[in-house]
Amino acid sequence: MFRPRLFELLAVVAVLATAAVTVQAGPSPEATADPLARPEFENELTFELRRVDTTDLFGRLARASDVPFVLDFERDPDLMGSFNVKNMSVRAILASLAGGNGFEYATSEQGLVVRRVGFPRAAEPRVVGAWPGMQYELQFTVWKSSGGERKLLSSPRVTTQVNQLAELKQGIASKTPRGPRNAMLVAKIRPTGESANGVDLDMEFVSTRPVDDARYIDEHHFAKMTVGRAETTLFKTEDGVELLLKDWRAIEPTKKSAALRRAADGGPPIYDLGFVVRDPHGEVLSTPQVATRLNEALEVRQGVQHSSGSDRLFMLKLVPTNETSAGLEVSIDLSDRLSRGKGRYLEDHSSGSISLGTGETMLFRTEDGYEFAVQRWTKR
Repeated sequence: MFRPRLFELLAVVAVLATAAVTVQAGPSPEATADPLARPEFENELTFELRRVDTTDLFGRLARASDVPFVLDFERDPDLMGSFNVKNMSVRAILASLAGGNGFEYATSEQGLVVRRVGFPRAAEPRVVGAWPGMQYELQFTVWKSSGGERKLLSSPRVTTQVNQLAELKQGIASKTPRGPRNAMLVAKIRPTGESANGVDLDMEFVSTRPVDDARYIDEHHFAKMTVGRAETTLFKTEDGVELLLKDWRAIEPTKKSAALRRAADGGPPIYDLGFVVRDPHGEVLSTPQVATRLNEALEVRQGVQHSSGSDRLFMLKLVPTNETSAGLEVSIDLSDRLSRGKGRYLEDHSSGSISLGTGETMLFRTEDGYEFAVQRWTKR
């Protein structure tokens, strides 16, 4: 099994690493070529991750070392486990993963490349972490205009590094000759810098429109834009879906480091949660990624069109309250708001508590089949 083998190898590698330090007289060509021979990887870590795959573990190591990891292997459900690391260097942890699970490493301009020996490389390598530098918090709104009315679908907020992609996905109800189907808008946005006029963005938009059950059309659009402080439309589809950048702010690297130090010094733990929202047909409407601290609320919003044609807005509030050996305990509240005409709406509330365990956990399922679930959670 993945977990026992990892724990055993962690102990062995820790001993070997210590021994190597005592006998090495100086750097050798082999040591210089070692992709793990970086001063950033000598930092010792203590952390615990529960029920995560290797992507989450590599992400944790990338954030701790300020070195991005390029994961050039396909996801594997067998690479799941819990990790309890005490006073181990990033280098020792990476070496144990290499020995126990067939990972190999290489150096590139993008960061540390991670591959699995004997396994195919990824069609699209995933990058976790980023080099130290400016971060940008971007606040968006997604709107749908129809019949002279404009309704809010969602209001995502993301934080990304300069020259790193942020991706948003928004499901949209669409009509076809065979009935309603879900369209999808994907926005890939990369902040490249900042000037007196605003933040510079490189953007790609993919608008997916269903034709019937077996056919769909992808439209790709590319754009560069400098966005100031005023709310700005980034993209608008032919059928009235509009993506706006409502606000943005720059986050200095020193502020990020201070926040991490406060967390390490005993502040409330931070949890990253990945949600999925599905329609009654089981199709994905959106996949929000949100972070919050223990006992602090987060909110996920999803706009849809009711079968009657009225605007509908779901608002999910979740508060992590406790972490146990069984999982992460959370309190949840779902508000289902249905428009009843101009200035009037009906709101239905459901609330409760649940423990987020291994794998996907269903939070709510409405009477007409809309589903809200947590696909994964990790502790920073």
